[in-house]
Amino acid sequence: MAHYVHRRFGRRSVAMLFMDHRGSLFHEDLQSFQELGLLKDGAIVVADNVLKPGAPYFLWQICHSPCFEARLLAVPEFGLGHQVLQDWMALGRYEATTEPRGSPFPAEIHALAIDCDQLRRRSLTGMLTSEDWAAHAGRMELLGARRSKRGAEVGRAGDFGRRGR
Repeated sequence: MAHYVHRRFGRRSVAMLFMDHRGSLFHEDLQSFQELGLLKDGAIVVADNVLKPGAPYFLWQICHSPCFEARLLAVPEFGLGHQVLQDWMALGRYEATTEPRGSPFPAEIHALAIDCDQLRRRSLTGMLTSEDWAAHAGRMELLGARRSKRGAEVGRAGDFGRRGR
């Protein structure tokens, strides 16, 4: 997708990027957009389902990169029987003046990414319970945003835009 956007619209042509296809690919997509110089200064990057089933590489990338100011929003999960579960949406404001430097992924993030893909596959069979998802969310919280260097915290969607949040 990034190469198509680059050919069609050129550098610094993307003011907003929304990702909601497969969390294990979000970080690769974002990296492609950055490497091709597609994101405008101040561009907003939004990714859904970064907690459930999860996007640990993307969360690490957006929460640790000097190119992004990140915020995580807790939202109720969509879907029959899952409304009691929490999910996150990640929002990042891109700072084009900062040189992108990739922070290496720690071993814990690699392990968590494998867990996310396994849970995603198991969810297709209907074999996951709310308790399974809650345990997974706990691991994501401990290893994901909580280790952010830039202090991305999980807020509620209703708090977005309020002063001091």
